[in-house]
Amino acid sequence: MSIHDPSTLTPQLKNLASFVYFAVQKIHDPSPPTQPEDCQLNPKNSSPSTLSSFLYSHASLPYASPVLAVKNLRVEFGPRVIFKDLTFSVGDKERIAFAGHNGAGKSTLMKCIGGALLPNGGEINKPKHHRIGYLPQEGIHIKGISLYDEAESAFAETKAIQEKIDRFAAELEKLDPCSSPFSDMLNKIGELELLLDGHDPARMKPRINAILTGLGFKQSDFTRDCGEFSGGWQMRIAMAKLFLAEPEVL
Repeated sequence: MSIHDPSTLTPQLKNLASFVYFAVQKIHDPSPPTQPEDCQLNPKNSSPSTLSSFLYSHASLPYASPVLAVKNLRVEFGPRVIFKDLTFSVGDKERIAFAGHNGAGKSTLMKCIGGALLPNGGEINKPKHHRIGYLPQEGIHIKGISLYDEAESAFAETKAIQEKIDRFAAELEKLDPCSSPFSDMLNKIGELELLLDGHDPARMKPRINAILTGLGFKQSDFTRDCGEFSGGWQMRIAMAKLFLAEPEVL
């Protein structure tokens, strides 16, 4: 299947294929590329020397529901400006690739989106209750906790939600059922219960077993300290936590 024939692709794959097509053309030919038929992406920056030249806005596509919006992002290290007024959005179910030469700022951008690095300016917005999962390329070294317990920590948010529901429920009993505070508290509990349903606590243990074994860990590894695993396996531990957390943006 050729990316030069968009008619053979689904809308999502067509979107990604066009994105890669522009990125590859821009690397080998600095002149503005010809947009393939049926591809509806708009370049945000025509400069071939930065990552910005490969970022496109997806918000106008009819199937896209924005789950992440970056607006006027600016990142600088000393006198060097990595991004300036960088703006793009990502729609629901979309798969986006960042293409650029070494030092263009791909990892820096991912760190900003993942919350590991604060930009010098601009905004990174997402819907309420949406979570962003980020897997760093290096620097992962976990120790002092068993493999299973580390994987289970991916559900820390689920446990925190349950604890908050229990606390609010206890407070609710002290309020007048006819009062506004009672109604407000009831609404808060309802919102949290909806979140909890999405996490499905009953699936925690079987999901941990399935994800860890699926990534190559043995049952006998579950009680081992994470510090006993090498760098590649450390990356798999971090990956397992992301799969278990099921963030809306990964």
